[in-house]
Amino acid sequence: MNLVITMPVYNESDGIMHFLSDLQSRFQDFNLSIIIVNDCSIDSTENTINQIVSQNNWDTTLINNETNRGHGPSTIQGLRESLTHNPDLVLAIDGDGHFKTSEIEQCCKDFVNLRPQILEGVRVHRDAPMFRRYTTKFTRFLVFTASGNLPQD
Repeated sequence: MNLVITMPVYNESDGIMHFLSDLQSRFQDFNLSIIIVNDCSIDSTENTINQIVSQNNWDTTLINNETNRGHGPSTIQGLRESLTHNPDLVLAIDGDGHFKTSEIEQCCKDFVNLRPQILEGVRVHRDAPMFRRYTTKFTRFLVFTASGNLPQD
């Protein structure tokens, strides 16, 4: 099964190597491609990604934005690119490594077994600043208005 994982990243040099290694080890049963959209990181994120990919010969596409576009547009850019990889399953996730790869793996297995059109993961006990909580609530409202479904996260 062709699994494409796409993620926006911004200043993730401290954790991206461990996160990518975890993803690679968890998804050995899949034909895995990873698409990373680097949203103008000002740390060594790009170098770290290039280093780990070249050392391990992974199927990874690194897209470097010319300007900082933000999380949403970078996510959409990664999703568009993922469609060129002939995916059976696309997983969009943040590149910050705040997710347990074991839970991500379980979600993918559930998706394969249950075959829904969309599977949404929800973070619990999320510690976010006030502006982020308001942004999330507004985004949830927009999704509900457009789809009739209220996402949880």
